[in-house]
Amino acid sequence: MNRRLDPETNEVAKSVDLVAVLLIALAVFVFFYLIHLVLLPFVFAAGVGLVLTSVADWLAARTRAPRAKIALLIFLIVLGLVGLAAYFAVPVMAQGMLHVIGDIQRVIEQPR
Repeated sequence: MNRRLDPETNEVAKSVDLVAVLLIALAVFVFFYLIHLVLLPFVFAAGVGLVLTSVADWLAARTRAPRAKIALLIFLIVLGLVGLAAYFAVPVMAQGMLHVIGDIQRVIEQPR
């Protein structure tokens, strides 16, 4: 059942395939654009994980320590840095929120 299509039918089929691929690509692009705020933390975490995996592998090879212990050490360091950032950032953010709450009527009435 190997029949040959005439050149005109073959060109139409190629055009339809191209349009279908472009429409699917557009739909995927629009979908990702609509959920980009949801995907952002996952993309950030993947980037950090990629970098820290390389660091853990390098340290494990250099120190000949078990990779699990190196990974735990890196996790604790990152957790400590996040905690330190929160320690300094939370009071500033809380003060800003109290300022906004105290001035809520003016903030609501203020034109954009």
